[in-house]
Amino acid sequence: MGAEHHPTAQLDAGVDGTTGSMLGSKRLTVATFASKDSANPKRAVTIGGKKFLWDGRLFETLADGSRQAEAYKNDSFEVQMVEVGGNYLVYTRRLVKEVVVTAP
Repeated sequence: MGAEHHPTAQLDAGVDGTTGSMLGSKRLTVATFASKDSANPKRAVTIGGKKFLWDGRLFETLADGSRQAEAYKNDSFEVQMVEVGGNYLVYTRRLVKEVVVTAP
């Protein structure tokens, strides 16, 4: 995707999803990347040797993207945000911890 790494964005995301001062008990740290590819974001990207999938939504503000990223983190996803053409994309991944196979 031609992503360039920017310094990790330290986002103080409170329970209400706002950023800025510490409003809740959780601190959300999400690395933000910028891309030169503004048209047609990629469905999957590899960041730090790990594959992440885009959730399919464009967020106009960092705060909106951060709220969604926090929700995914609360559901045990790893989250990366990518800035593309002034919009923010949320990419997620989650490792399968257990595979249950049932006999036919």
